[in-house]
Amino acid sequence: MTQNEPIIDVDSPAILNESEWIGKGKCYPTIPEEVPEALRNYRSLHLEIPRSSAQTLLPDVNLTVKDLIEKSLPKASHGLVFKPPKSCYKILEPNQDVDCLRYRALPAEAFVHAAMKDLGQALLDGNKSVEDPALCSEKNGILPIDMPDILCGQKLSKSSP
Repeated sequence: MTQNEPIIDVDSPAILNESEWIGKGKCYPTIPEEVPEALRNYRSLHLEIPRSSAQTLLPDVNLTVKDLIEKSLPKASHGLVFKPPKSCYKILEPNQDVDCLRYRALPAEAFVHAAMKDLGQALLDGNKSVEDPALCSEKNGILPIDMPDILCGQKLSKSSP
């Protein structure tokens, strides 16, 4: 190894100084290669799905094909979403956990994909949750900020046993 080669320290990943980044009006880079390592680590940490939630949301790996086909799945919402996803991110703590995705209508696919594009900025702005615009109620519509990531399948496969 030469002196100019970068050294990656996997035992001590870069840690984001939240007081310098979160809620300071900074913009999340749109080019993935330009996202600082500490900010990437912060995003990954906040989007980590607990193993218990992943096990609850995924079908049992021992299900037969017949049982899997017969399994009841949540209905997806196909309604039009008039509220821009970036305005659905909230500083509020969620009042639902990801397990609610098992028994309630899922947000519209177009909303979820659009929300994913704004997720990094939402974290940088200090948001902790995302409102499902189809529910239009803070009483039962404030979901964990990782909900779009879960529904896009970004984390379930990584968190599952």
